[in-house]
Amino acid sequence: MFNITLNLDHLAFPASWWLATAGKIDQIPVMFGIKNLQRGLTVNFASLDFANDDPMLHPALLPQSPEAIAGKIESWANGRSGWAVVSRQDTPDPHPPSPEQSTGQAIQIHLARTTRLFRFVDDIRVSLTQEAAGTRVDATSQSRIGKGDLGQNPRNLKEFTQMLQGL
Repeated sequence: MFNITLNLDHLAFPASWWLATAGKIDQIPVMFGIKNLQRGLTVNFASLDFANDDPMLHPALLPQSPEAIAGKIESWANGRSGWAVVSRQDTPDPHPPSPEQSTGQAIQIHLARTTRLFRFVDDIRVSLTQEAAGTRVDATSQSRIGKGDLGQNPRNLKEFTQMLQGL
């Protein structure tokens, strides 16, 4: 029938190099920081939640007021490459823990993060809620386009929570 030969001599590397490299294709996602390829191809959303295995993806409780934290978040985002403040809304807290423990203050901040390579934009929504012990910081990150984020949304939230740890 057909006689097919594989001649890789013209590719500047010996065939053994190409075959050894092909065996490492499954390592490519790891090289780009993608820990779970199936999740990265099918999910374009991440949120801070205590149910997450990674402690960097847990909501934060900070001792400062929502107003002080909001100012620091805005100055951090404005001074950071690829990050921008889209909007801010100060609202009364719809679910205060109790009337004597809460000022009823909640602040919503909408941030945008643009990826370097393909210039994709992710929306990060931050919620600052006054609680008895300080301010609870919750956040979500969602890609504007696509079915998967290749792990970018969790990386956005990790970068954000890393900043919060410095406050």
